[in-house]
Amino acid sequence: LRAVFGLGKRSPSSGSDRNGPNNNSGSRRYYHQTQANDKEEIITGTGAKHKKLFDDKVTEQLDKVFEKMKKPLTLKLHLDKTPKSEELRKFVTELTVKTEKLNVTTAENSEEQHKPFVEILTADVKKTGLGFHGVPTGHEFTPFILGLLNASSDSGLKISAETEQKIKSLPKTDMKILVTLTCSMCPELVAAAQKTATINENITAEVYDVSLFPDLREKYKIMSVPCLVVNENDVSFGKKDIDTLIDFLINK
Repeated sequence: LRAVFGLGKRSPSSGSDRNGPNNNSGSRRYYHQTQANDKEEIITGTGAKHKKLFDDKVTEQLDKVFEKMKKPLTLKLHLDKTPKSEELRKFVTELTVKTEKLNVTTAENSEEQHKPFVEILTADVKKTGLGFHGVPTGHEFTPFILGLLNASSDSGLKISAETEQKIKSLPKTDMKILVTLTCSMCPELVAAAQKTATINENITAEVYDVSLFPDLREKYKIMSVPCLVVNENDVSFGKKDIDTLIDFLINK
């Protein structure tokens, strides 16, 4: 979880992924492997099994993050009757009991198509533009926590004043970031997209665990992750730091 503060600074060797081969675009080949994830009874931010959702080490690190949060947030759950929805409910419930800065609510009669979905809102339930479709564990645990930090304070992902100004000048932009929980190259793009959404209220950044949504794999012809979909029209593959992402959004 300490990587929360250094997602944009990967070593040259970070382009490799032990779970699959790479291509030249910095993305990993996507394989439909849900069985391994489904067999994991309990997953922490490291993807390891434990008797509880968050072991003592992760809890200690979470406490440090929660201390930096300046504004409380509400996590709104959009659930159905599937086991994944129950998994998300347990995940968010255990997370919120660790701090008074997080509250949880459940949408009634949600019309959200891709469930389960956790939507990050302000304390007065205004949209922040952030959300995760699925359960943010594995490699997506750290960027999810970073997203909470970005949405509630200025202590999250650090950017330059020039980059911040570029983000503020962007027009209305809706981003979908399609990932898998085993993709080690996805968090950097997720963190970058979330940061832009917290700076510019006209931008949204929702993350999807694509292994749960075959309709999205088919719709966007996804063969590798991370996959970025902008305004439903522009589809791009491969990892991106925040400056690369902003340049892409400006020049698309």
